[in-house]
Amino acid sequence: MSSRTGRSRKPDQRWFVEVARRPSLGVEVTSGRAWVGVDQQVGHGSADALYALTDEQYRTGLAEPDALRPFLGECWSGHHPDRLLFSPAGGRWRPERWSPWAERTVPPRVAGEIWCHLDALGAAVDDDAVARSRALAGGTARAVERDGVLVGVELDLTGGAAHPRAGALVVGLAAGSDRARVAAILGDPGDEGPDVHRLEGDRLTARYDDAGGLVGLRLSRPTPPTAPVGAIGVMLHALGQDEGSGPLEALIALLGEPRRRWTDSLLGSRRMIELAGGVQVLLDDRRVTEVRTPALQPDEGRPALLPGLTRPPSREEVADALGRPVLTTADLDLFRSPVGDVVVGYGALGSAVAPRSVSVRRRGGHSVPDRRWRVSGDLVTFVDTLGRDRDHPLVDRVRALPGVRVGFRANQVDEIELGGRHGGHRFAAAVDGLPSQPTRADLRALRQGLAPARSDPQAVEQRPVDGGMWTVRYDDADRVTSMVVSRD
Repeated sequence: MSSRTGRSRKPDQRWFVEVARRPSLGVEVTSGRAWVGVDQQVGHGSADALYALTDEQYRTGLAEPDALRPFLGECWSGHHPDRLLFSPAGGRWRPERWSPWAERTVPPRVAGEIWCHLDALGAAVDDDAVARSRALAGGTARAVERDGVLVGVELDLTGGAAHPRAGALVVGLAAGSDRARVAAILGDPGDEGPDVHRLEGDRLTARYDDAGGLVGLRLSRPTPPTAPVGAIGVMLHALGQDEGSGPLEALIALLGEPRRRWTDSLLGSRRMIELAGGVQVLLDDRRVTEVRTPALQPDEGRPALLPGLTRPPSREEVADALGRPVLTTADLDLFRSPVGDVVVGYGALGSAVAPRSVSVRRRGGHSVPDRRWRVSGDLVTFVDTLGRDRDHPLVDRVRALPGVRVGFRANQVDEIELGGRHGGHRFAAAVDGLPSQPTRADLRALRQGLAPARSDPQAVEQRPVDGGMWTVRYDDADRVTSMVVSRD
């Protein structure tokens, strides 16, 4: 859910950090209370209500998610109202301040809050990832900074400065665990020292007391190689950028013009912009989180992603160009750079193994799972244009569309109208699948969760969308006469 809120809504100061999924588990860091998500029906979809957990339930849920099923069923049936922390309603499917769990490229070997701390390594000290790490540790973490970047984190498991949920930091480890137990959970130490372990290339140095019991963990990230150049470098520099920014415009100029914009929900902030040639740009809350492209080798209309590449390279040649992978499986390699991560996928081409795909992601090796992108068309673009400054490139593109009126307030887009006195010849482009003259029944038949939630069958239907409201007006024959997307 987007962090943007309406003008009349009082901000919720609580911060919900998700640290696991299936079921959704996390911590409300301003209070330190653990919670679990319980699926509820909301309008035409579903969303999680968040219920408080005891510390013991939280640790159990991280270790054995199925063990929480009885409690989830009780909450779903209406029990434990005193534990309810957040209920999805009024167009909000997520709390206003929400940090989602970042899916890993490969299912992680360990569970726990440790990933939120590892993902902060290498980030600028004012980055959201660093703030999330500090908040989860409740002020107990000792940060190591260099040139404005977080390069290390020390976490105590004992004493007055112990992590507030030491048993949930790494599931299976606790204060006093011996070296054999630590190795069983984190993997055997490498050649960097007897107590230095690795997770996705990051170092975890275990600290022990004189009796050999675990008392803390020191996290650090090895210096990555120089950022790749060429097209992969352009992709990497687009990460974290807003639409209309120079790096994203450079990416589009290199890899192809936008063809279609998708969302999995008009209430959510996740988008996929499909470029020419099968390139996908994924965004969340209007910033690039990932760029995917189907091949490394050059083809018609697309440059080589690695400089000098004229044929499908071998796995070894890719590693020579990008450096040693920090994680390897049978079908992918994960490479780390100062800007972000590069994931190269492999598959059989004839008798040789060759790259079949490449994606770049924010640091940490996260993967955005393949979603059911449900809605595409101008309507998604209109929602994404709300609140933009008058001179933003996306606003220019929308204003250039025939039959579209853009209204401003304080030099920002306040509403966008399609149809009305401006004509309705673009209705078919509003949502893919609509006819040129849609009716109330056509909107109902889309089966994309688009049927407006509040209804006046005489004239007007409305439903909330990300950061605003979608209003549809009809004539006496139930034909659509206008669509308006406006801020709250």
